[in-house]
Amino acid sequence: MPTRMKNRFNSILLIVALPLFSLSSCKKSNDKQSCACNRQVRYEIIGNFTGKFNIVFTNNNNGNTNANDISLPWATEISYNNYVKKISIDCASSANGMPGQIASIRLYVGGALRGSHTSVAGPTGELSFPTQHYEFD
Repeated sequence: MPTRMKNRFNSILLIVALPLFSLSSCKKSNDKQSCACNRQVRYEIIGNFTGKFNIVFTNNNNGNTNANDISLPWATEISYNNYVKKISIDCASSANGMPGQIASIRLYVGGALRGSHTSVAGPTGELSFPTQHYEFD
């Protein structure tokens, strides 16, 4: 092959191959699905309270999940994606227990306790907690 044709062939090959190579080497990043940004959260409620609870907690879709008429002990774990910025759990008795019974609500993030509260059932056996919030960095 003459030198001029060889140079022209190499130039065409370079023009065609370079864009294909650069496109195949790029990877689109999708922050909403990034596994590196997931955060493991555990919600739990424990104690000797014999009544039942209605529980509302943040799910992984920027909404809430309701769990109704739950007996103790109760726990759930969720791995949150990076687009979930704030989470919370709220809980109140749906069926009364006995006066003076105790329950504790806890919120763990990455295994570390980030929120908790202990409540004592009132004179009619009702029990509720202040909402536990957590905001991811």
